[in-house]
Amino acid sequence: MTIRMTRRQFAMLPAAAMLGSPALAQAAAPLSRAIPSTGELLPAVGLGTAHVFDVDDDATRRKAVAVLQALAGS
Repeated sequence: MTIRMTRRQFAMLPAAAMLGSPALAQAAAPLSRAIPSTGELLPAVGLGTAHVFDVDDDATRRKAVAVLQALAGS
């Protein structure tokens, strides 16, 4: 048995598969925090640097600046 399918139909298969079952990526609303002055809710996102940059010296500050510059793409 040969199944005939156009490229367009083939390209739509992943989308059809996604619609057929519920998305598992994020079932609940993301954790958020309010900005104190405005009350606007923003997603609570961390950079994971709590134990890496917990020393306040010049070398640590330079490393932190390098990480943030790399994150910002500058």
